[in-house]
Amino acid sequence: MPDSRGDIARTIARLDHPDAIHQDEILATLSARGEEAREVALASLGLLSPRVHRALLRWLSSRVDASAALALMRYIFDASNVIEEQSGRTLAMALLQRLVEEHADDDSALRGRARAFSEDLLEDRDPEVVGGALRMLQRVGDARSAMHVESLRASLETSNSADVRATLEALGDLTLDGEQPRASGDLVDALIASAGPRRRMLVREWRRRPDRADIACDILKRNEGPIDQALQILIASPDEGARAPLQKHLQSRDHDRFTLALQALAGCASPPASASELEAIRRALPHPDTLARHAGAALTLALRPEDPQVERALVSMLLESDPATREIAARALAHLPGSFEDATLERVIRAADISVQRIQHSGAAPVVMALAWTLRAVARRIPTDAKQEPTPELRALGIVALNLPGQHRPLEVASLELLDTLSLRATEAWPDDQLNRLISIASGDEAKSASHAADILVRIASQGLHALDRAGANLLLDPQHQRIPLLARSASDAAYQRLSELGEHDDPEVRHAAHDALASLRRRRNDADFIEAHFIPGPSKD
Repeated sequence: MPDSRGDIARTIARLDHPDAIHQDEILATLSARGEEAREVALASLGLLSPRVHRALLRWLSSRVDASAALALMRYIFDASNVIEEQSGRTLAMALLQRLVEEHADDDSALRGRARAFSEDLLEDRDPEVVGGALRMLQRVGDARSAMHVESLRASLETSNSADVRATLEALGDLTLDGEQPRASGDLVDALIASAGPRRRMLVREWRRRPDRADIACDILKRNEGPIDQALQILIASPDEGARAPLQKHLQSRDHDRFTLALQALAGCASPPASASELEAIRRALPHPDTLARHAGAALTLALRPEDPQVERALVSMLLESDPATREIAARALAHLPGSFEDATLERVIRAADISVQRIQHSGAAPVVMALAWTLRAVARRIPTDAKQEPTPELRALGIVALNLPGQHRPLEVASLELLDTLSLRATEAWPDDQLNRLISIASGDEAKSASHAADILVRIASQGLHALDRAGANLLLDPQHQRIPLLARSASDAAYQRLSELGEHDDPEVRHAAHDALASLRRRRNDADFIEAHFIPGPSKD
């Protein structure tokens, strides 16, 4: 009786030939031998040359089922130290992944073998094989697989960072003790008692729970276990109930934990500040660590304490070189109660002048935001008991900031806020050459800014400034309270004509306002004509 398996094995051995056409003829012969050829081909993996193995794997790609998994695993594992087999192992890994995708749900034995095999391959030297193992674990892994991946995460992420993250994400909802989520108290106890990869697994489970903030508060109250992770969870998921448990951690000597506690408290606290919170702010604002200073300023923004020491520290931060530090300090200053003292206001104006110079040199967005919030702080906290118009330096600061090159929308809004505050206290008209940018904005197509600029111009533009005609023609402005007053101040022939048109407006209040403005203009013109006729000497008749 002929040895059919031996014939097939000898046929397979002839695949070690460089001619692709010759290989195709041999593979066609194998295809004619059916299932028996497939079994011999699987048994031959790892026993012949790398070229033969690659040819067999390509031939097997459309002929494998779940029963081929063990042969593929054996080949991948046994050939791990043969560099010439690298491409063959990659082909076998792709075949095995396909088998797992297609059959793992129905074949528990395959699922278990694939999980154990994939965990063993996580330390393989071939990144492609490791990537395939991670992708199979996404399909068949369990919580212990995730723990194993977590323990090797540092080395795995150097070459397979995306697959590592995807695997941990896919397995993150599984628990070590089965499919049922544990009670919050049990999870707290497990978190406190665990360490290393097991704790990291439990923390991942914790982060996905809807009661994660309550668990974080329990850990802070007990002051043991993963306290830093509890603080990070409260930063991401603020909870009003966390304010009391956070108090003791504001006194931490570990500056990283102290910073985390400040950030967590900033997300849930509201005025008034407790004594320990005020002391923490005083400690944080002059802290040498930048993150601690930022967290202290954020907590100041949330609690808004009326404290001179805090205000002085924030003003000092305005003079630092880091634009992010200046911005958060200016935000906090803008929301503090009360007004600036004169000396403090001078320091804030100096900080704003420095920011203007920096924008003229760089124009970077963080620098712009720092200046914008500084201007808002000035606008909101100008001393209210002053009996005269604020200093010209303040007006000049607002005008210069408004005229800075570039499209800086936040800076435009802040500059208008400052100029609006100053215009409310103006006792005389502002110089015409300072109003060009305001007129341009009032004439523009951004309704909110145009309206803001028009309100300012109505208060401080001089009589007879014909450039106001452009703003008065802007249909986005309120006809009664903005367009008519601007046109009346212009008093040009074009303004007279537009006022006449507004005198026929559908709204009776607009018509009355336009008629009043026209009557005022006529009186002014008649007065001017009378003065010119009777009191201004004409040309000599000699």
